[in-house]
Amino acid sequence: MQQFDLIIIGGGCAGLSLTNQLIDQGFQGQALILDSRSRYEDDRSWCFWDKQPSTYQHLISQSWQNWRFSSAAKPIQTQACKGYAYHYVRAADFYGYAMTQLDTTNQISLKLSTPVLSISPDGDGWRITTPQQDYLASQVVDTRPPCKETLMQASLFQCFVGLEVADIDPLIAQDSLDLMTEMRVAEQAFCFNYILPISAERTLVEVTFFSNKPIKSAVIAKYLDTLLAQKGWQQANIIRQEMGVLPMGLPQFKDANPMSPSAKNYVNAGIGGGALRASSGYGFLRIQRWAKQAADAMIQRNSLVGQPATPPVLAFMDRIFLQVIKQNPELGPIIFERLLARVAPIRFLRFMDDRPSIIDLVSIIISLPKTPFLKGLICLVLRR
Repeated sequence: MQQFDLIIIGGGCAGLSLTNQLIDQGFQGQALILDSRSRYEDDRSWCFWDKQPSTYQHLISQSWQNWRFSSAAKPIQTQACKGYAYHYVRAADFYGYAMTQLDTTNQISLKLSTPVLSISPDGDGWRITTPQQDYLASQVVDTRPPCKETLMQASLFQCFVGLEVADIDPLIAQDSLDLMTEMRVAEQAFCFNYILPISAERTLVEVTFFSNKPIKSAVIAKYLDTLLAQKGWQQANIIRQEMGVLPMGLPQFKDANPMSPSAKNYVNAGIGGGALRASSGYGFLRIQRWAKQAADAMIQRNSLVGQPATPPVLAFMDRIFLQVIKQNPELGPIIFERLLARVAPIRFLRFMDDRPSIIDLVSIIISLPKTPFLKGLICLVLRR
């Protein structure tokens, strides 16, 4: 039976980000990545705000310094923040970089088409059972998402369907993205358009919902078809599709396997480890920061580090926000329009980046409608 110092379950964003950091920092142990997919596809993307240029410039496909927003039937407004940009990472580029990294080392290997059937304690380590064989690991980083039962306990669900299209006419400006335009209520949920001009020839067009329950992709696709028709892009060439349902505001993660998530030498990462910001669904930058810390802890101290928790004040504000949107989806356009229009861009970005100052938090709170958030606060307090 093969034995490894570290087994990473899942070769997605979290698993490969950790792999990249281990290689960069000179990991000398033996590690194995197990992933159930048979091949990597260009089926998703990740975005985040960061300084320009970003620390992760080698992964970035496109960046924008201007972002636009609007409520339905209202003029579009544009925001910008000097020195910062909204960055886009394409799956093909991210996976390609990770494969190139793996080609440079004999310390870490990747096995595709290898789902993990079970994990069980074995001495001071873990036995990983797959259809092909069992493996032993001194340490395990499990990046698989939570089980369906846990996912369904999320406060809200961010549901989206998007198409990357080419040869659109009319063309759109390349220096700005539609972050949240035509914000409205549809399907009893908060909804908006998200349009990224990722090159002079290609544009990513998405429709996103914040809903109380998952919305079927076929339903969202109809709204996307309507958007394409409104833009005059229904004849555009479709390059690829991406879709997803992200849990917003998961409860404390409970692993489906028989061991405790706090078990020695075992840690959850990715969505299951709390990587997604509850109020936005953003997680890429949080995963990169965790991966760097985790790799350093493994190499320097031979210890595992989980995803850092969202600061308590931000976590509490996120819970109130989710409560308000859950009960009053019609307030979504008002809330985000006020945040984007009334809060200085740098304060908004620091808030989204988990690093706000006290003044930033006060500015955010002042911009929000008071009555629904007070009701949301009271509701959370009474539920404790």
